[in-house]
Amino acid sequence: MNTQSVTSILFEQDDVESSLRQLGLTKSKLEDALMWGVQERLNCGPLLPTTFPGAAQWAYTIEGFRHQVGADGWTVESHQNLPVTIAPDESFAIVVYTGDKDTGLRHGHPTNKAKKGLKAQQAVLRNTKSGELFPETLQPQQEPAKNVLKTWVLLYHLDATNPKQPVLRSELSLPSKFDQKLGKILDWEIRIILDEIDLSDDPEIVKTYVDEPEIPLDIPVRRKTA
Repeated sequence: MNTQSVTSILFEQDDVESSLRQLGLTKSKLEDALMWGVQERLNCGPLLPTTFPGAAQWAYTIEGFRHQVGADGWTVESHQNLPVTIAPDESFAIVVYTGDKDTGLRHGHPTNKAKKGLKAQQAVLRNTKSGELFPETLQPQQEPAKNVLKTWVLLYHLDATNPKQPVLRSELSLPSKFDQKLGKILDWEIRIILDEIDLSDDPEIVKTYVDEPEIPLDIPVRRKTA
């Protein structure tokens, strides 16, 4: 029996831009952050451990994202070594994960690549109990849920299956189901599909392409300040 929930998949440009705008983001800011990580991966030399370029891409994607949104009032925190970037109104946070081969594909069913722990499960449960995604969609008699920090995931996947045309696929998505045993996100409430980034002009990316290390990342339990 299929127990997957219905996922809202946004891929039309107007829908993507509108949804990102409601989150205080733009496609260009996310793309610049992703390319920041790609560039640092390309800067990795041949004497580094083979798993390091993937870790560098992940870390510098986070740095790039924070550079893009810092001037807009976003804040950064670290919870047990998990880098969290929090929206100005503290209604949601964004974490960065590497994704599997379905990441960024409209008809795919992506999940996180590295295993996550109990806090990720807790964050997904909070997502499913926190009411409407965008307050402006509420009816006048309704009130948005208070003091709940949603957790969105900026998920990306570097696909070098075709070494002559490697691409970076990505999405900003809201998880809704998590398997604690597998450490995997099983379903999403919303998937905002971002434009595929062609990396064929950066052929060196293929030389550093190995599976990312299993970086143990957890999502913190955190509530808005009063």
